[in-house]
Amino acid sequence: MWTGFALGFYTGQSGLALVGYAVLTLLAHVVYGVGLGLVFEYFRTRPGSIV
Repeated sequence: MWTGFALGFYTGQSGLALVGYAVLTLLAHVVYGVGLGLVFEYFRTRPGSIV
């Protein structure tokens, strides 16, 4: 998902701006994935959950 996002929203950055863009978008995707995983883990272990 990250590679598609990075290519799809690339707006011509170069140099340090390109490096910052790549690092920050990757970090944002990792943080989102971990957060989503934690939410699903919470609902999986919750008794009487509909998920």
